[in-house]
Amino acid sequence: MEFKPFQVYSLLSVRSLYTVHHMNFSSGFSFAGERHDFWEFNYILDGSAGATSNDNVYICHAGDAFLHAPNQYHTLWVNENDACEIFTITFDGTGLEHKLSPGQYQLTEEEKHHVDGILSKLDRLFENYNTIDFVQLAGTSSPNNAGYQMIKNYLELLCLSLIQRGHDLHGTPLSDADSLCYAKITSFLRDNIEEKLTLDDICRGVYESPAKVKEVFRRFTNGGVMHYFHQMRCEHIMRLISEGHSIKSIAETMHFSSPYYLSYFFKRETGIPPAEYKKRQRR
Repeated sequence: MEFKPFQVYSLLSVRSLYTVHHMNFSSGFSFAGERHDFWEFNYILDGSAGATSNDNVYICHAGDAFLHAPNQYHTLWVNENDACEIFTITFDGTGLEHKLSPGQYQLTEEEKHHVDGILSKLDRLFENYNTIDFVQLAGTSSPNNAGYQMIKNYLELLCLSLIQRGHDLHGTPLSDADSLCYAKITSFLRDNIEEKLTLDDICRGVYESPAKVKEVFRRFTNGGVMHYFHQMRCEHIMRLISEGHSIKSIAETMHFSSPYYLSYFFKRETGIPPAEYKKRQRR
């Protein structure tokens, strides 16, 4: 009897690990926010926390997970009179962006088992895995270790399970007045990313007072709206550089007074000049 193979194709593959954090946060803790070009998975082991992702605001409780897609600006805070234990792992791979839906999930028992598998392998690989930067491990730890392979496999199983659930998200964005105001402001900033806006411009654009705009951003980002907008502008500059645009043309498009001032602004916000960022993109 002749047997013909049944071909199985990979829907997705986790190829890179970046960081791991397993931390206890005290009441009132607030993280001002960031965005990066890889995925971030957060699992609430105990307590509750608030999170923003682009325009939306969420509240997560023990058993909830939150998945941030690449380049989504996100913040985190711990509610007053509470404490929170959170496990975070950042990663990247192939097929993720086409299949995986970012957002808030209430994990099933099977999905919690996959997270427990990751934690158990980290426990065996490292004496203290509260904070791990995998980039710093390069050259000091063999990536062929079976433990890394199992972390990769558990992450893939977790992602596949979330994909099968599609948009069956446990949490929906908050819809109170401040949350809707936050969404309105961030949407306005995104629509005007190439403009040289001031705080007054933003307030006029969203029909809110400066005091209200500042209050909303302090609540959800622990920072200022102009800092948020400047980070968005830098991300847009990075995107245009990656698409092959010159610094001069980007400065004109984004209404900088000169390429020199664009370079000054970009270095002030990111720590490196745009020419250095462009050079790194070519490597």
